[in-house]
Amino acid sequence: MESITEINLIKELRKKFPNFVEENPIEEFCGNYDYIGHFSFVLEEELDKTGEKNHSFIEKAFEFFNKMAEEGNDEVQNILIVEVLESLADEGTRTKVAREKLKGKALEYFERVLRGWDKD
Repeated sequence: MESITEINLIKELRKKFPNFVEENPIEEFCGNYDYIGHFSFVLEEELDKTGEKNHSFIEKAFEFFNKMAEEGNDEVQNILIVEVLESLADEGTRTKVAREKLKGKALEYFERVLRGWDKD
């Protein structure tokens, strides 16, 4: 199984979300951090609008985040933490959903983010 790197991150996202990538050309963004940050923003809007109940996009997004944590190199994991997990830790409903849907390393990273935020 090929690991996810900063080089193939968008390719992996395209496999899972072809419509998102088509509607949001990478050329309009300043690299992987900006692009994954925008993807996270779209997820947050979807969570705010529909909640978490068996919504296909939400399920697939969290599967992708779990894959980023498990198969990603250090740079990909940092993108996940900075652009996705920190944002999900910022609001109660999103935090609840994240705790339910993140698994393995992704959940460990998320809990570390939450502990850091609790110190503030």
